[in-house]
Amino acid sequence: MDDFCSAIEMILLDELDEAYSVLEAREASALSRRLVKDSENDLPANKRMRGCMPMLCNEGAGTAKLKELCRLLDAFGMTRSRVQKQLHTGMIGSVLQRIYYGESDAEMKLGMAMYKVQSCRQQFMAITPRRFGKTTAVAMFVCAFALAVPGTVTAIFSTGRRASNLLLQQIKAMLLCIPGADQKIVSSNVETIMLQDGAERSKISSYPGKART
Repeated sequence: MDDFCSAIEMILLDELDEAYSVLEAREASALSRRLVKDSENDLPANKRMRGCMPMLCNEGAGTAKLKELCRLLDAFGMTRSRVQKQLHTGMIGSVLQRIYYGESDAEMKLGMAMYKVQSCRQQFMAITPRRFGKTTAVAMFVCAFALAVPGTVTAIFSTGRRASNLLLQQIKAMLLCIPGADQKIVSSNVETIMLQDGAERSKISSYPGKART
């Protein structure tokens, strides 16, 4: 019984520590926004933007990638539904470890607070009825993720070969909606799209769930 109580106590302490970390990140984010606003108010109008640039340049590489990912999700010429936004938030949480690879947990939690991402677990599952925009949401996210975070490999498994081929076509069409993205496509076939961004190469693959389909 004592061992069980000790285990419960350790779990609660871990959760409390995580909650404090998130709260500190949120307070740091709010303080940063206040400092930027105060500095803007103290400068002449023609120098406000120039005065804010050093503050904006201090954001980490992971936060810059997260910012670009969120921007791209709204850059395909479509209005995302509430469900699609919820799906994208869950997907973002599942890849935060990759976005913030090599950076501190504090930096990642600050990004989570800024973009209202509740979880950083690497698994995410969603179940919705048909015609709820799941396929389009997946295509949008995969496209945005490959562009915002170069050097990634994404694999998608569909119910059959026809569905996987159509999904990859939809992803390629969305890539072509982003200015300059077409120049990053170095190869494309019925299963894979390869993107080259400087020295980094991203790979998007779409496969049928079973080889015989």
